[in-house]
Amino acid sequence: MATIQEINEQARTLKREGKYDEALSLYSEALKALNNALEKFEETGEAQVVEEGSEPATLDFILFQLQSTYYNLAKIAYLKEDPSYAIRAYLAAMHIEISKVASDIRTGQLSEDYKKAFRQIPQEAVAQLPHPAAAYIYFERDKPRHIAHAFMDYNEDFLKSAEANPKYVAAYKAKLRGDGSYEDVLKEQGITEEESNAAELQFYWPSGARFFMKNELDWSRIDATNVFEIYFESEERQTR
Repeated sequence: MATIQEINEQARTLKREGKYDEALSLYSEALKALNNALEKFEETGEAQVVEEGSEPATLDFILFQLQSTYYNLAKIAYLKEDPSYAIRAYLAAMHIEISKVASDIRTGQLSEDYKKAFRQIPQEAVAQLPHPAAAYIYFERDKPRHIAHAFMDYNEDFLKSAEANPKYVAAYKAKLRGDGSYEDVLKEQGITEEESNAAELQFYWPSGARFFMKNELDWSRIDATNVFEIYFESEERQTR
C-alpha cells in the first residue's frame, strides 16, 4: 500500500500530465486517511497509524501532511476551474500552519527567528492583526498569492476591471500546471519571468494577505485543527 508521501507524489505527477481528476482522487484518498488519524488522535491523545504497515504518527506529522495535501488539492481545484473549492482548501492549509504558530506563542515555544521577524512588523500593523499568530502571514510568500488567484482569476467582475491582466493569469496557470509550458507562455504573452514574479509579489500577494487577515480564516477557532469541519462542512462557506 502506498504511503501518504507516495500518494502525494503520484498526484503531483498526474497534475503535470494534466490528469486532474485522477490527481484529485489521490489527494482525496490521502485526506481521508489523514483526517481519520487526526480524529482518532483527538479522541485518544495517542499517535495513530495513518497507513497500513507504518509506524504510529505523531500529531505534528499528521498536521504537516494535512497542510501539504490541502495545499496541493487547492492547486488542482484551481486548475479544474473550481475556485470555491480551491479557496476553502487554501484556507484549510493556512489555518493548520497558523494554528501551529498560535500554539507556539501560547506555550512560549516560538523560535527566536520568528520572534526577531515579528519584532520587525510596525506596531500599528500589529495592533490591527485579528490574532497575534496572524503576523505569520507577513512571512508566508506563497499561499496568499495562490489564494488571490483563486478568488480573482475566475471572478467576472474583476476580470472586467482595469486591474486585471490576463497575461499574468496565463503565466501563473502555466507555471502551476508544471507541464513545461511556462517559458513558451511567457513568450506568447510578451512578458518576462521577472515581470510575472513582480506581479505576483506586488499585486497578488497583498490581495491574498488581506483576504487571510480578514474573517475568511476562522480566527475564533484558529487553535482548532479540525479544518475539514471548519472549511468544508460549513454550509455558509459552501455557498460563498
